[in-house]
Amino acid sequence: MDNIFGIVILALVSGIALISLLAIIALIFPAPVERTRAALETSLGRSFLLGLVNFLFAAALTALLARLGQNARGVLAAILILLALLLALGIAIFSFLGLAGLTTLIGERINEGTSPFRRHLRGSLLFVLAGLTPYVGWFAFAPLALIAGFGAAVQAVFRKKEKVVPVG
Repeated sequence: MDNIFGIVILALVSGIALISLLAIIALIFPAPVERTRAALETSLGRSFLLGLVNFLFAAALTALLARLGQNARGVLAAILILLALLLALGIAIFSFLGLAGLTTLIGERINEGTSPFRRHLRGSLLFVLAGLTPYVGWFAFAPLALIAGFGAAVQAVFRKKEKVVPVG
């Protein structure tokens, strides 16, 4: 019972840090975040399915590489562990890019009259508060949003850009 205050403080500080991180990603990488937002807006179901398949595959491959690295010896073990860490880092990068696009979309739908930065902060705050909701936010909203954002980020990064054909 003594740890409840510490857990509440940790949740608040973590929420503020996540809001800040998502805002920084949106400010530093505006084009990929915008493409991710567009992918979420136009095809949410496709983004979710693509995210689910890619997330499960990447997570399974990361776990396999880490397990093989634990059983191996010497340089091979170091290489396998390094590959697992790089793959986990890639998963995290795509997840944060997807969440930044999602919070941008949420912020735009809340209020269109303010600056893009304020819209993004409002969307991030609403996203974090929804994710902190007991049970529904923890086990339904946050994982579903994370997977959809991951899929939209994969679409935004790996989708071929349409060629513009000049008329005339």
